[in-house]
Order: sequence, then structure tokens, then C-alpha cells
Amino acid sequence: MENTNLPTQARLSVDGKRYHTVDLPAMFGATLRELPVVLRLLLENVIRNTDGAERDTAIAGILGWLSRATSEAEIAFQPNRVLMHDTTSTPALVDIAGMRAALAEAGANPSALNPVLPIHRSIIRSRSNTSRAPMPRRKTSGWN
Repeated sequence: MENTNLPTQARLSVDGKRYHTVDLPAMFGATLRELPVVLRLLLENVIRNTDGAERDTAIAGILGWLSRATSEAEIAFQPNRVLMHDTTSTPALVDIAGMRAALAEAGANPSALNPVLPIHRSIIRSRSNTSRAPMPRRKTSGWN
């Protein structure tokens, strides 16, 4: 869901493209600097992806953390993408393939099972050095 009713929007133009941003410092002032970075990220996510009473409750829960260092509020988090390392993404992909196979066996459309969010895989392979420096030539005793 894209929220078009964002409070305190800022506009940014780069190379002729226009972007809309949420101006958190304008909305929360010095309070923003007191929040840990992870709660700032959660606050931005709440503002971008929620509306009305849900947004107000979540903001109050996040800002309430400053006075109580805890919050009982349920705060919706909607990431824009999921980043998975190759060791964790492989089992997830196998699970999806297995569920699609089970749907096909049951007569359902396997393409109905799709992730809601884009998943980006991070594959890191270490390279082993297979080339070596040239070996010095040995003198032979005339057996060429």
C-alpha cells in the first residue's frame, strides 16, 4: 500500500526526476535525535505505510519508548524488500518449490503461491587462488 497522505512531505529533484520524502526532523524535531536509529527506521516505515488511528497509535508507541524504555504497542512493519544470504535463501526457495509442487498435486495453480515482497539474494563466494608464480627453471644434467 502506498500512502499518499503523508504528513510533512519534502520534495527532491535529482536529474529531472521528482521524489517525495518524509521530513522526520520537521515532524519530530529534537525528539528524533533521542530515538535509537532502529526506532527512527521503524518510525519512518510507520509513517510511510500506515494511516489514521493505526499511524497515531504506532507513533505514540514508538515515542513512548523515550519515557519508558519499553512499549507494549503492536507496531506494523512493512519492509520494501527482503535481503537473504545464500545460506538462508536456499532453504526458503526449496520450501516455496515444495509448496508449489504440493499445490500442483492437489490440482491447484502453483503460480498462485508468490512472495508478497521482492527477495534479493546475497551470494558471497570466496575465490581460491588457482594460479601460482612461475617455478624457477632447474638446471638439468644434460638429459634434455
